[in-house]
Amino acid sequence: MSKVKSFAGGTHPPGNKGLSSGASIVRLPAPEVVSVPLCQHLGAPSKPVVKPGDEVKKGSVIGEQNGFISLPTHSPVNGKVLRIEKVPMPHMRSRPRHLQTLNDLRTYVNETLCLRFQLEVDVFPIRQRILVRGVRPCGVLFCLYGPGSLVLTAVWETDTNAVLFYGPNGARFHRTKLASAPAFERTAASAETRA
Repeated sequence: MSKVKSFAGGTHPPGNKGLSSGASIVRLPAPEVVSVPLCQHLGAPSKPVVKPGDEVKKGSVIGEQNGFISLPTHSPVNGKVLRIEKVPMPHMRSRPRHLQTLNDLRTYVNETLCLRFQLEVDVFPIRQRILVRGVRPCGVLFCLYGPGSLVLTAVWETDTNAVLFYGPNGARFHRTKLASAPAFERTAASAETRA
C-alpha cells in the first residue's frame, strides 16, 4: 500500500474498500414501503392526487403542481398508497413549529442538525446555554459535538422566536420560525452566559 501524502492537520481515514472492490454490481430489490416527499425543492409542495388504497405505477403522477414555483411528483415504484401524512422534512422551508418545552426544542435542534450532516441522532452530545441580555433571557445556544472536532450550532432567538442553524464553518444553513415560544426551564444542566 502506498503512503498517502499528507499536510499538517490533514486526516486520512482508511477507504475500507476491501469488502466491495472485488464484488459485482447487483440491483437491489425495491423496499417493502417507500416514503415520497411532496416537497423536494424550495417551491410549494405538490398537491396529492392519490388517496390511501389507490394503486400506482412507477412514473405515474402522485402529486400535481400547486403554485407558480412547484413541480409534479411521480411515483418511484409500483404499489399501493398506504397513507398520506405531514412529517417534518430537513429542507430549507421554514414552516412554524409547535414546540412546547425547551426539551422539545432541544430534540428538534438535535434531529435537524443530525439529518443535515448525516449523523446518527442521539449519539453525539448536545449542550445548551441560556443567553441573557441584562437580566432577561434572550435565547438559547445549542452546540452539538460530532465526530473529531466537528461542532454544529443553533441559536433560538426569543425576540424573533426563530431558530437559526449553523454548519461547521459558521455559515447559517436553515431558519425555523416557531409558532409559539417554548417555556424556559431553568435546570442545573442549563448554564447561563451573557450575550
